[in-house]
Amino acid sequence: MEKTSDDNRNIKAPLNLAERLQTYLFTWSSSEKNQDTVHLIEMAIDTTNKIIENLNQLTQSNNEK
Repeated sequence: MEKTSDDNRNIKAPLNLAERLQTYLFTWSSSEKNQDTVHLIEMAIDTTNKIIENLNQLTQSNNEK
């Protein structure tokens, strides 16, 4: 059981960073005027969403062990 707690702690920092990055990207996207840049930011947001989803799934998987 201790291994699961360690694994989840190791996931928490990258998850926190990804969530902060997502907030920054949303803020930047809403203030950006260049549509090409907005499109790239939206792609980065999609990628960040997938990272967050995968980290959450990994945490859930660790909890089920």
